Amino acid sequence: MNSGSFLAKTEYYAPFPIFKFNADLTVGDINLATQLLLRSISYKDFETSVRQASKLQSASNENSPTTNQVTLSAETDGDAIVEMAEIHLDCKELGAIELKLTILSLPIFSSVILLDRTVYAEITKIEHEDIYRCRLQAALQHQLVWETYAISYDLVLNELDFYCEVINRHRRALSVRGINRVIDIGAGTGNVTIPLVKKRLSVTAVDISRAMLDRMRSKLAKLSSETLAILQQDAKDLSALADSSFDGVNILLALFDMCYPVAALNEAIRVLRRGGILIITEPKRTFNLSALLSSAETCLRDKGMYEKLISHWKRVSKVNKKIDPSKRTTPLFIEDIQDRLGKLGFNITQMEDSHHGNCATLWATKTG
Repeated sequence: MNSGSFLAKTEYYAPFPIFKFNADLTVGDINLATQLLLRSISYKDFETSVRQASKLQSASNENSPTTNQVTLSAETDGDAIVEMAEIHLDCKELGAIELKLTILSLPIFSSVILLDRTVYAEITKIEHEDIYRCRLQAALQHQLVWETYAISYDLVLNELDFYCEVINRHRRALSVRGINRVIDIGAGTGNVTIPLVKKRLSVTAVDISRAMLDRMRSKLAKLSSETLAILQQDAKDLSALADSSFDGVNILLALFDMCYPVAALNEAIRVLRRGGILIITEPKRTFNLSALLSSAETCLRDKGMYEKLISHWKRVSKVNKKIDPSKRTTPLFIEDIQDRLGKLGFNITQMEDSHHGNCATLWATKTG
């Protein structure tokens, strides 16, 4: 999914589906509420339905696993266009869904032929609405945690010696001969991705957080990034990427906060070629957040940065208490990852502690 324009932040977090059209009338940027709908509906079918609506057509696809019915009327006011559509979708997980679409098309200042199309969807019926609303509320809360974290993430973490040390580990591990294509899972603000792009490696950065990726994009503003692909999605499903398509996989403190960390790890293994390198840092079973936060604060004080960054430090501390890996009901610690990789025949070449012994970095080569 490529997008020529992005939804505003308020649209992205809106509690109802909103999405953009690209110039070729494919579905572009989508908000969080739309993402949750697409977890249960074939994206291809959804895109086809909306595209038909935007072209003032009506159709149904009898061979599709979902039934799509579209009716549309349009009203024109000068160069701006407002289109109203009703779409019916049937999906296995959420049942029957009916959407009333308002498609707002506005002329783009720099073009005489292109329109900026934004679609606002009112859910007029959803059979299993309780499931959808519950998931949406949880997703919004989780994403807003990272929205808060993104404000202070680089300002504080890049001042912490133990964080910079582990970042450099990952950069060095993926800068060796034979590694040209890298996937960075949980790429965040790009602290590993961007240096690799500068080395002219081909990098695919994956992260579910819009806020963290927005920070990465702002840091890339003055950098030619032709070799970078950014995917905003859950790493549990990377089916758009081919088997054995990467020479290196980077995972730096990302699995611990995922809903499906095992699935994400399995996808990382799948897309890594034989002989490729996986470098991963995750919390240990003995992870102690209080001790780590104390060490971080001491580091800031010793560098004379504590008072300058105090508001950002408070924000970082608060967020970390919310995402504390030791509180997860089904944690995947680095020791668990080591066991899994060993059983799959990976050659684990090195293990080294990080974050004052609360985490560890694992270097592994795919042999099978």
